[in-house]
This record gives sequence, structure tokens and C-alpha cells, in this order.
Amino acid sequence: VSLQRRGKVWQAVALALAAADLMIASWGFNPASDPALLDYTPSAIAWLREQPGDWRYISIDEPNLGERGKILNANMTWRYGLDDVRGYESIIPKQYVEFMKLLAPQVQLDFNRVAPLYPDYQYEAMGREERLDTILRSPLLALLNVRYAVSSTQFTLPDSLSALWSLAYEDDAVRVWELRETLPRVYGVTDAEIDALTIPTESIGTFTITHDSGREKLIDAEVTQPGWLVVSETHLPGWRAFIRPQGAGEDAEQAVEVQLVRGNFQGVRLSEAGTWTIRLSYSPTSFQLGAFGSFIGVVLLLFTGGVYLWRLFVAQSSSESGVQVVARNSIAPIILNLFNRGIDFAFAFVMLRILGPEGSGIYYYAAFIFGWFDIFTNFGLNVFLTREVSRDRSQAWRLLLNTSTLRLLLMIVGAGLLAAFLGARQSLVAPPLVGEALLAIALLYIGLLPNSLSTGLSALFYAFEKAEYPAAVTTVATISKAVFGVAALALGYGVVGLAAVSILTNLVTLAVLAWSARGLLTITRARPDRRLMRGMIGEGLPLMINHFLATIFFQVDVVIIEAIHGARMVGQYSVAYKWVSALNVIPAFFTMALLPGMSRLAREDRPALLRTYRLAIKLLVSVALPVAVVFTALAYPLTGL
Repeated sequence: VSLQRRGKVWQAVALALAAADLMIASWGFNPASDPALLDYTPSAIAWLREQPGDWRYISIDEPNLGERGKILNANMTWRYGLDDVRGYESIIPKQYVEFMKLLAPQVQLDFNRVAPLYPDYQYEAMGREERLDTILRSPLLALLNVRYAVSSTQFTLPDSLSALWSLAYEDDAVRVWELRETLPRVYGVTDAEIDALTIPTESIGTFTITHDSGREKLIDAEVTQPGWLVVSETHLPGWRAFIRPQGAGEDAEQAVEVQLVRGNFQGVRLSEAGTWTIRLSYSPTSFQLGAFGSFIGVVLLLFTGGVYLWRLFVAQSSSESGVQVVARNSIAPIILNLFNRGIDFAFAFVMLRILGPEGSGIYYYAAFIFGWFDIFTNFGLNVFLTREVSRDRSQAWRLLLNTSTLRLLLMIVGAGLLAAFLGARQSLVAPPLVGEALLAIALLYIGLLPNSLSTGLSALFYAFEKAEYPAAVTTVATISKAVFGVAALALGYGVVGLAAVSILTNLVTLAVLAWSARGLLTITRARPDRRLMRGMIGEGLPLMINHFLATIFFQVDVVIIEAIHGARMVGQYSVAYKWVSALNVIPAFFTMALLPGMSRLAREDRPALLRTYRLAIKLLVSVALPVAVVFTALAYPLTGL
């Protein structure tokens, strides 16, 4: 014991010593400046801020003059809202560096900087052959939207540049030179000049930036002929563009491609003359994937912590009352499935961004059709299995074997029904479904095999009143589906990739459930019983119809909308349904938690069954009314989110 205590003491001392060492070593490292400097604006900066329009500047540095020769350190003027073509950043896009090398030597890359310009003597000292006179004549400055060059007061431009540059401002600290002919932040060029690194000789219209948040720009355009809109911003993957007639809302937008043009910049092809509003938005997939990865990390921490606390405080005991059993078997599935809906929402944010409304509509339609056949192959067998096994647990293996066999037979029948439906859809409705949608439906149907067997095992857990097990497995499956789904989308596999992921997820779910259920079953040499399966069909038919009524039939409008308006409208329409589907978790799992007990009461105590039924209805209605009011009142912001 004394050795253990000594070890803990030395651990604490070592930790404190390491912390003290770090603090002593870096105590004077971070410099401090007078905050009053933030309130001072130099005269030259004030003058530059008064100049109209969207433009950039560059500096002409003279290191031999000491600090006075270092003009406006890179990034320094961000706080004043001035745009600089230089930059100081540990990660600089190679594309921009290569473009700037066409203008001037990039001699500060070792210091994470895009370099300023230098006088000739400085270039000679560096062993460079470039000359400032040539650089200041380059049309690349105009392409970069440069209007001003800032230098020390000792610097003077040669007379040979007087036709291009003029002295616009001077004080005791700096001189500001103005480029007479430059390009605005946005402009138009013809198809013939889009690849030329020169000032355009012909414009295709007028362009005005009406909003610029940095991440998003709105540009009003009066286009006189087809051509290109060029934005003097570095093109990077993640820029998206949308075009609509001026005055129209965002619902009239059409997506257009943002392309790399003129060596570095953003270009949008405008195929028609007219008055348009173009919206450019920076929404990189890498950011969404990073945010989603962080979200999944939090989800895993919450899930594992919740499982630990559940096992610690709510684990099943032999002394539980009927109310405790119902509470345990309803609360855990409801909480976990609402948790799963949260994961689905986060996944939907990424999916909708990558697939867009049309791709999302194709997948939602395919999943909707899959849902029909999921219910058909289930045929009410979940409820039947839970009801019968809860009455006689010794029959668990026999009933599971026969229900699983019947599910496989129903899958064979369902394959024919699915082929007939798709054949009718392709021949009777125009336009026919695209190949992507057909392949997605086929893959989802293949995944129905492990999925159907998994639902049978879940029903078995409910019969043994251990609903938290399949609920936890479903959460694992939901996390897997989201992670693999995002990976498929990031790799460009689209709707088909998501459908293929469902097969993998269903196989994982089946394997985990089968392993978890091994303690519930006593496997015998029982064989499929035809008479029992015929009885299951009779018992299951009304249960299947009820399942259709409760789950699918109220959404039959999805099929109608797809046939009339197409996949894009279905994608938009599906957004609102995500909230409805999330809410349906509550009655679905509450009633499943009641089912085993009510099944026994139906045989043993009918008055108690009636009391249980009435209490359940009161509880559901007491939840449904306020939820309906709140979600109706918040319908617009929830759907907008």
C-alpha cells in the first residue's frame, strides 16, 4: 500500500514539475502591445478605406531601409477591410503560388508568405533577373484586381511608367501609386478570351456585387451575349454557383458549374443573354466531412457513456414490477431511436449538400419503394413472433425458424411484385426512372434479406422483454450507416453507393443481433412447419395491413409527386417528412414495449388488459397533443433548418 501511495505522489510531482517547466520556459514568449494602438488608424489607411469599389493592393518593399521599408505587413490590413494580393499563411494554395510566380519571384515561401514586389537593386541582390518595370506593366496585376501599390516615401517610379501608374496619395510614411487601367472584382469575357491572361478587349455585359459575406456573393448581371462571368477570387473545390432571373426567389435557382479560368480565378459560363442574379457560395465537402466526423465522435462518446450508465443503474433485475418492465422496454428504445434520428439528421445535412434535391429525391423514392416490400416480407411476423414467444418462451427457436423461413419465401414473391411494379412504372409514367434509381432499388431489395432476418431477432428480444438490446444494436447500425454512407458520398458513388452501404449495414446488424441472441435460444432439430406457416399468414395479414396503414399509406403521395413533378420535388418534400418520421418513433416503440405484457393479459386477465389499454391511450394522447401543437407552430423554421 505504501509503495502505491509513493507512486501516486511521484506521479503528481512529475506532472507539476512538467507544468512548471513549460510555464517558466515560455513565460516571456508572448509579447504584449498597448491596446490603444488598435484605436489608431494611419492616414494612408484612412485614405485607402475611402476609395470606392472592390479592389486590392500590393506593396513595394525595400528591406535595406529597415522597418520603414517593410510596407504593411501581410494580413495586417484585414482589420481595416483592405484586400491584399499577398498573404501570410502556413497553408498557401499551390495554384495561387504558381500564378503569382508568373508575376514576380516568390522569395518568401520559406516564411509562409506570398512575396511583395521589390526595386531592381533588391532583385539583383537576390540573384534574380526580373525587373520591377516589367512587373508593373504585367496585365496579371489587373487580373488580380490590383488598383494600388504602396511604397516608402523614398521610392519613385520611373517616368516610363507614367502612362500606367500615377501617384495618388503621399504622406510622411508612405506613397500610394494607382494603376490607371485595372479590372473590377467581377467582369465578363467572351468565349474567345476566357483563356487569355490579358485585359479583355470586349465585355459581355455589366456585373455588380450586391452582397459579399466572404463565403457567399450575390452578383446582378446584365448579359448582352453568351460568355463567362469571371470572379477575381482563387478557385478552389467547394465553390458552388446558382443562377436565377433577377427579382426571382431562390426557388427559381439552377445550379451551374464553377470552373477554374485564367490560371487561378472562378468562372461561370453564362449561356444566355438577359438579366440574372448569380449566387456563389463556398461550401467545401471537406468542411462538412470534418464537422460530421466530429459529430460522430461526440455521438460515440455519448452512446458508450449511456450504455455504461444504463448497465450500472438500469440493468434488468428479477424484482422488477410490470410498470418498471414497460418503462425499461419503452424508454430505452425511444431515447435511442430519437438519438438515431439525430444521427440521421446530421447525415442528411451532408447527403443533401452532396446529392442536391434531385439526387436526394431519387434516394428517398428508392427507399420509399423499398419500405413497401420491407413491410410485405415482414407480413406482421414481428408482432406475431413477439406475441407468441412472450406467452411461451420455450417455443422461441421453433417460431423464429418458421417466421424466418416464411420471410424468405415472401422475399421471392416480393421480387416478382417489385419487377411488375417497376415494369408498370417504366412503361406508364414519363419520364421513366433513371438507371441510378433502378439500381438503387435493386440493391436495397438485396439488403432486405439480412434486414428481414434482423427484424425477426429484434422481435425475439421484445418477447423476452429486453428491448434495449435491439435498440442499442440499431444505434450501432445507424452510426455505421452514416459513416459508411458519408464515405460513399465523398468517394462519388452517390445514390448507388448509399444503397450498397445499406447491404453492409444490414449484414453487420444481423451478425451482432445473432451473437447477442445466442443466450435466448435453445436450438433444436426443428424443421419448417407448413401448417404453422399457413397459420402465420392468416394471423399476419391484418397485422401487415395495419403496418401499411400506420407507416406507408399516408405517404403514398411520394409516388404521386415523383410521377408528376419528378425526383427534385420529392427531395424537397422529403425534408419535412424527416420530422414526422422522427416523431413516429414514440408511438411505435411504446406500443411494442406494451405488447408482451398485453399479450399475456389477453389470455390471463381481460379486465387488466382493458385498464392497460386505456392507460396507454391516455399517455400517448397526452404526448401527442402538445407535440402536434409545437411542431405545427415551428413547421417553417424546422423545415428551413
